[in-house]
Amino acid sequence: MAGDSLENNRMTNGSESVLSVRGCLKVIGVLVLLTIIVMVAFYFLARSTADWVVEGVGQGLEDLGKTIAEIPASVAKAVRDLFRTEAQAIVDTKLKLERAIKPMGMLITASQMAEADVRAGIKNGFLNLCGVAVDYRADVTIEAGVDLTQVSASDVSHDNGTNAWILNLGAAQVHSCRIDYIMQHDHTFTLCRQGWDDYRLLAEYDALKEIRDQVLLDGLLPQAELVAEEVLANFVKAVTGSDEVRVSFESEEVPQPQDFPDSCLRDLPDGWKFDEESDSWVRE
Repeated sequence: MAGDSLENNRMTNGSESVLSVRGCLKVIGVLVLLTIIVMVAFYFLARSTADWVVEGVGQGLEDLGKTIAEIPASVAKAVRDLFRTEAQAIVDTKLKLERAIKPMGMLITASQMAEADVRAGIKNGFLNLCGVAVDYRADVTIEAGVDLTQVSASDVSHDNGTNAWILNLGAAQVHSCRIDYIMQHDHTFTLCRQGWDDYRLLAEYDALKEIRDQVLLDGLLPQAELVAEEVLANFVKAVTGSDEVRVSFESEEVPQPQDFPDSCLRDLPDGWKFDEESDSWVRE
């Protein structure tokens, strides 16, 4: 009985040992399987993450490359747009100045009045028996200025370095001549009938020519340009907002009679001419 019990106990213990081993193997198998599943899951997760990271980095690098490549073009376009805007603004300002200045017409900037004592010597009759010398006093006004009717946008330029506007104009010119007063105040003795109206016209001719030529020699035209420069410079500053404006005039010699307006050229009375030899007016 004791031997049977011992044998039974050995069989029972052997069965329990086998069951324990089998249980452990099952547990180990489950753990290995779970480990494999987890590792596979991590593998695919890591692979997809790596692909995503690589793809994202690659796309980012591609976008960065495109951005870097576009920087010079963008800068160039910005510079072109800047200069185009500035150039257009300059063109618009030139046209604005043309439209503003041209309606000013003839800008009168200098006027000078002078007095002349004129003697009209008349050679008349046989051996000049009816000759006479007539004295007149005359007041004459000469006006000068700058003709702005021909100003165009091409006469306006801009210095980008100094932001100065430059206006190039024609030379000042005589605008008008006017005899304000003329009066005969004396004449030599004569018993002959005289043409006093013609003598006055001859005196006007001499007085106008004398004073016109004298005031030009005295610098009437440079004076007109100096005043015009100041007036126009202030005007252009107001239009453009620039602090620096330069106005220049074409150089020109003293004008000749053909350059004068009609008011500065008097016609002689019909039938009269000047005799240089006798320094007198004679009827032809």
